[in-house]
Amino acid sequence: MTPLPKNRDTTPTGQARPIRLSGTKKVGVLIAILCTAMVASCVTIDRWISNTVRPLPNPAHKACIDCRNESGTGDTCLVCHPGYKKNHHPIDFTPPKIDLVHVDEKKLPLFAGKIQCFTCHTAEGKHTEGNDKLLRGGPYEDNRQLCFQCHYQDKYSKIDVHVMHEKNGAFRIIEGKLVCTFCHPQNINNLYTTDTVEFKADISFLCLRCHPVMSSPHIRLHFYKVPSEKVKNKMKEFESKNTVILPLVPRGRISCATCHNPHQKGVLVDAGAMAGADSLHRLRTEQGLLCYGCHL
Repeated sequence: MTPLPKNRDTTPTGQARPIRLSGTKKVGVLIAILCTAMVASCVTIDRWISNTVRPLPNPAHKACIDCRNESGTGDTCLVCHPGYKKNHHPIDFTPPKIDLVHVDEKKLPLFAGKIQCFTCHTAEGKHTEGNDKLLRGGPYEDNRQLCFQCHYQDKYSKIDVHVMHEKNGAFRIIEGKLVCTFCHPQNINNLYTTDTVEFKADISFLCLRCHPVMSSPHIRLHFYKVPSEKVKNKMKEFESKNTVILPLVPRGRISCATCHNPHQKGVLVDAGAMAGADSLHRLRTEQGLLCYGCHL
């Protein structure tokens, strides 16, 4: 009979015994399984929240270089980015002469005295992980470093635009303008539905004038994501049940204002829109409950 290999654990019939793990190894295997499950669930949630897939950074498209050569202002960028004139940083306007803003044209050029796409962006070079938006002077450790070349953060931070009423009940006037116009244009005709409310720029631009980017890891999974139809339906049910709104404006995306209410009490009339005003962290509803607005 052929002898069995040494160090082989066998049964009396010569069959190999099943491998038995020690207590320490069992704990290690369990931790590995849990970690794998957590990573998989995070990926699933990320895909569930958003119905868009972010492409990997690619070299600048030839069309961008051609547009750069044809138009030094970058206005032809809007051919491929049609919604950005209204819902990005404002362009095609002369910077106001106020103490809050100063433009260094040596670093950020103006075109006929106006801000255009190529004031902050350039079509030259390549998209990189640190500068996928082709920002002038990039990459930046914090993209707000570009913003604060024009906007004085220290001066903005001294103005609390969330305080909208004077003690006598009148709306505050800041820099000679109604406080509301720090975020909204003058021609707001309807304040009762989110569909008609307009903004001077994307909410991220408006908020980052004073607030730093949230450090929470959840920001990657939520900020600027476009919810799927399934999630949108869940949000509508949540809004109706809890008398609150979770606005996806502008461009149907999750933003700061989806979870936070920037208004002071008494500014908005609708009960759902008023929910969360002046609350802790200005959350539109209780922190533990708010997550269920999107998540099952």
